[in-house]
Amino acid sequence: MSKLSVIILTKNEERNILDCLETIISADEIIIVDDYSEDRTLEVIKNLKKRNIKVFKKVVVFMFLSCNMKIQIYLKMQFFF
Repeated sequence: MSKLSVIILTKNEERNILDCLETIISADEIIIVDDYSEDRTLEVIKNLKKRNIKVFKKVVVFMFLSCNMKIQIYLKMQFFF
């Protein structure tokens, strides 16, 4: 069976993030890449306490991807932007 992974890019999305997550909460994996939000975006996400949600800071993710070509290829093959 296929695994559904969703990537969400955030920047000060406190007002919208819950609605967004409610539409995809059944996904196997939700990856949130936050661009250093200055509002309560991350707090709202953490309060959900869902195990299928992983949060990364934007800089960390891009540093990791640039160091690992396999992950870049995997992302291109598995995710739709």
